[in-house]
Amino acid sequence: MVAAASLLGVVACGSRTTLGADETGNGKGPTNVTLPSADENALRCVSGDLALTRAQPDVMFLVDRSGSMEQPLGGGELGTPKWDVMWGALSGLVTSLDGTAQVGVKFFPDVAPASNFRDPTTACRVAMKPDVEPARAASSAVLDAFSVTVPGGGTPTAAAVDAVVSFFRESPRKGRARYIVLATDGAPTCNEKLDPKTCVCTSDKASSPGCTMDGYDCLDDHRAVSAVRRAITDAKIPVYVLGLGNPAKPEFVSTLEAMAVAGGRARPQKPAYYEAKSSQELFGSLVEISKSATRCTYEVASRPNDPNAMVVRVDGAVVPRDVTRAEGWDWVDRDFGQIGFFGAACDRVSDDENPVTMAATVRCQ
Repeated sequence: MVAAASLLGVVACGSRTTLGADETGNGKGPTNVTLPSADENALRCVSGDLALTRAQPDVMFLVDRSGSMEQPLGGGELGTPKWDVMWGALSGLVTSLDGTAQVGVKFFPDVAPASNFRDPTTACRVAMKPDVEPARAASSAVLDAFSVTVPGGGTPTAAAVDAVVSFFRESPRKGRARYIVLATDGAPTCNEKLDPKTCVCTSDKASSPGCTMDGYDCLDDHRAVSAVRRAITDAKIPVYVLGLGNPAKPEFVSTLEAMAVAGGRARPQKPAYYEAKSSQELFGSLVEISKSATRCTYEVASRPNDPNAMVVRVDGAVVPRDVTRAEGWDWVDRDFGQIGFFGAACDRVSDDENPVTMAATVRCQ
């Protein structure tokens, strides 16, 4: 009831589109238009009342396996390593995604034989290939990968994000919504070009500013934020940022915040990233992320020339476009007709116990 009431409040605000908020199209039922196949290019603009269908996206869990993941998560789980808590939370989630998404996982840095933290060629190594490529019913493969992986090495966040983007770009499956869930417990590192005398050091044994270790132990915040921003601006892949534990320094919090905003899936309140200071909070954040990525993303087989030239209706009521992504809907990838619902609108369309009717009216110019 709360979600429905909130949605009505959103609808009452109206929206600026090329169609009036009270227009109902041609009075006929939604038209099903075939979406492009994997080897086709972007959609063309198709006018009329069109059906909305829930997308089955690729969701890549990009998981930090740096040495600090062996440390306790904190809160009520003192003594339980962050890695074990993360594994336990995903164990309770990924099975439920088998029928709604293609799920994969990539750990960073790559597991290397005889890994030496002082050697960036092993401690910071990142290859493009995921540990488990996104696939249907891949939950067992993802959990098996966790079971044979242990924490160790640095935190090459920028290289890891770039690797996943490169993997998706080389995949032939065009037109499928894709998401990255970046789960990290600390600050990005592995940039040996940074000056250890002036940088913010990520080691809890060092003072700030200044780092007694090599440059690749410095906070690599700018490069990491830029990589996340490129994922959505250049490749149209939104990035959810999940922060594990209590960041040791305020600069780490600022980095998580900046990455969350840059990734296009920031929470509408502070903190902008998804927090996980306990196992319960971690599982709750994962559930919230998975609902947004797999149950609130829809496809319409049209690409309006004007991004505002589409009216979206849920149970006959207009839901406004909201580019801030706090309430309403917004384009995820207009070239391939992908939209996302946010706030109360997301709650409404993701409630399978109370199904809704959905349609979009498009006017081509």
